[in-house]
Amino acid sequence: MSKKHWCDLPIGKCLSESFAGEWGAEPNPANARVLRATDINNEGQINLSGGAPRRIPAKKLADKRLQAGDILLEGSGGSPEQPVGRVAYFPGVDEKCNFLCSNFFRTLRPDPFIANPRFLFWKLMWFYKQPQLLTLQQQTT
Repeated sequence: MSKKHWCDLPIGKCLSESFAGEWGAEPNPANARVLRATDINNEGQINLSGGAPRRIPAKKLADKRLQAGDILLEGSGGSPEQPVGRVAYFPGVDEKCNFLCSNFFRTLRPDPFIANPRFLFWKLMWFYKQPQLLTLQQQTT
């Protein structure tokens, strides 16, 4: 794509939707796996064999089930060695497996007609790794 097709947009304009995660109830039985901070690494990869088995109401599961290209944005947590704000790229999985992110994350769903999901993920990762950004953080905020 040539540069003449590029434009600067606020991140909100690059998304089709954005929503908070869910924790759900004890699994009796489980119908989803909820990804937590321990299920992502600092390079934005998700451990798809992880996640907590949980029971999510059908409507919330339909609304918040992760889709290929979704970006998880850590909104709470962190430590002195690892500030909050990590991002992870959800590559997609078999349709039989339902993943959601926990309520410590926000799901960003890029609009593929506006922004390439992988490009947006890498741009957010770049922002997270900037030293000047880290000076503004105080562990969990």
